[in-house]
Amino acid sequence: MDHRNQRGLTLLELLIAGSIFVVVMATVYAGFSSGVFGVRDIEKKIGFSTGASRIMGSINKDLRNAFIFKENQGGLSGDESGMEFFSLTDLYSGEENNFAFSRVAYTQDGEKLFRLCKTGKEALKDDSVILPEEISRRTRIEFEYGYIPAGEDEIRFKDSWGRLQPGAPENDESGPYPLAVKVTLTFEGKESFERTIYLFPYS
Repeated sequence: MDHRNQRGLTLLELLIAGSIFVVVMATVYAGFSSGVFGVRDIEKKIGFSTGASRIMGSINKDLRNAFIFKENQGGLSGDESGMEFFSLTDLYSGEENNFAFSRVAYTQDGEKLFRLCKTGKEALKDDSVILPEEISRRTRIEFEYGYIPAGEDEIRFKDSWGRLQPGAPENDESGPYPLAVKVTLTFEGKESFERTIYLFPYS
């Protein structure tokens, strides 16, 4: 067999082949990594949506079961970062719903969101030993309170409602409860969710 016409690859040909291989591999990696990060982003958004639905559902249920304890006591007190009110909470056990007289509060501490639920006699104690439950992290919450000014037909929102401190005057648009509460949740400073919860017509 004649080997005189056979020759190896030159250095230039090897460099060209290597460059083509690098470009192909870089393209494949870019497509793969973008797909992976895309799936992660979708999973994170689903997690945000699920968390928002859970928190909004809890707030909605508590507010829709809110009531006035007695004249000049009860109602809702709140500002941008938290609110407190009396509600009938469902202490579900087994196959029966067991509604309890409760004092419910939602508060923000840093980037943590807490829900406090004091039932029975504890609901009437300001120095109760019951601690709030952490319901979300890396979350910001904002509350706005809806009312209809005298002589107007459209609902307006403001950033506080009720008696925030003992002895403080009530708001001009008073009434134990606002017409609605607008809740805005922001997760990790990125994804925001907003919901307006309309209460029973106390105000």
